[in-house]
Amino acid sequence: MSSLPEADARRSALKILDLVAEGAPFDSARDRAVDGLGDRDRRLAHELAAGVLRQQQRLDDTLSPHVARGIGSVQPRLRRILELGAYQLTSLDRVPAHAAVNVCVELARDTGGEKAAGFVNAVLRKVGLESALKDSLTVAGGREGPKGLPGGRGNAGRDSLPAAAAKDD
Repeated sequence: MSSLPEADARRSALKILDLVAEGAPFDSARDRAVDGLGDRDRRLAHELAAGVLRQQQRLDDTLSPHVARGIGSVQPRLRRILELGAYQLTSLDRVPAHAAVNVCVELARDTGGEKAAGFVNAVLRKVGLESALKDSLTVAGGREGPKGLPGGRGNAGRDSLPAAAAKDD
């Protein structure tokens, strides 16, 4: 078991995804997978699993360029682990990239050993770098960026105005 904070929530999110893949309804899978977790971890597990299911095609499109034989060639459980990691890296700004990658690498190691862990590590690190680069280009371009940075959601009122209207006199 991982010593990283919120690792249990990520493990539970993967269990939800596994159960749904086996045909269980989401609500039933969620209830089984989060049993015994605290409220915060329950909410995180729900958000992670629901987010992966909602954005599965986008996540696969993000992952596919980083998998030599395409995302369709990846063993189903490893694919779900990659989708879980990619969702955290591309959609959740409160989850540190290293935490998302490390827990997914652990999950892959538990699933397929060191080779699987190395594969997941390599793919998710590429996705993380690509996501960080897109974020930095977005901020530099003056559009939406991370909260509190120029162009970010923290400046939404000022930065949503046309340049001429936002100009200080």
